[in-house]
Amino acid sequence: MSYFSYKNNILYCEKVKISDIADKYGTPAYIYSKKTLSENFDAYANAFDKKSGLICFSVKSLSNLSILKFLSEKGSGFDIVSGGELERTLLAGADPKKIIFTGIAKTDEEILFGIEKNILSFNIESKSEMMRIEKIARDKKKLVDVAIRFNPEIDAGGHEYIKTGRKKDKFGILVSETLKLAKYISNSEHLNLIGLSCHIGSQIFELDDFKAAANFTKKLAEEVNKMSIELKFLDVGGGLGISYTDSNFPSPKDLLKIIENELQDRDEKIILEPGRSISGNAGIMISKIEFPKSCKG
Repeated sequence: MSYFSYKNNILYCEKVKISDIADKYGTPAYIYSKKTLSENFDAYANAFDKKSGLICFSVKSLSNLSILKFLSEKGSGFDIVSGGELERTLLAGADPKKIIFTGIAKTDEEILFGIEKNILSFNIESKSEMMRIEKIARDKKKLVDVAIRFNPEIDAGGHEYIKTGRKKDKFGILVSETLKLAKYISNSEHLNLIGLSCHIGSQIFELDDFKAAANFTKKLAEEVNKMSIELKFLDVGGGLGISYTDSNFPSPKDLLKIIENELQDRDEKIILEPGRSISGNAGIMISKIEFPKSCKG
């Protein structure tokens, strides 16, 4: 739930009048509800029943340092897409071993930064990126943990521009290429494959889409295991969408139940990367009207 509400036509954040905040700090200003963030995060973190899991908050949905610090203290991991986001999460006190570096265009500097900070994993999005990470790891005489972000060819998402799991989308690696890369990594002296990752899109409410992605992940993991590769985690991507009109939609508990059932025969940790379903209803921006303007001629 959200802790922004009106009482006698006065807007409050939890028990604080928004007008009091505006008077004290001025406008424009961003205001966040700690209770809302806490309950939204806990809804995911406490939803694991049968499996070991890690919630990696998607930093691109809200990168405020105080928010990141609060979530880190609650045990959250983080899904990042840039060197700047990595720096912010570390400044907020995040455990590097709970940070996954996603993104299709990681620079040499960003990769080196992640290696130096000993993050949990890089999500490899292409063969070219794999070769870049391996070269940097070789130059630094390091063994780097990586995961392969594969493309499950699932058409899901609330809008054409936020669908990420179809064959034509730029994200992830097709399955046939994934197995080739897994074999290459298994023979590499500087790369260590510890996970598989997929992300089918944003603003998804249909649990069948998540079920299909989890099932696809399981079958791919079985093929990877045949190469004598032992995986540590299966990253099933983003969380649920959020409704802007009503409250009749699945809960994190519903989502994790579906995923756990599909992966019940697997031993790997489950990773989920929710963003807006944790942060979306936790904050507002306030501003002040400076001038009225009539639209009449």
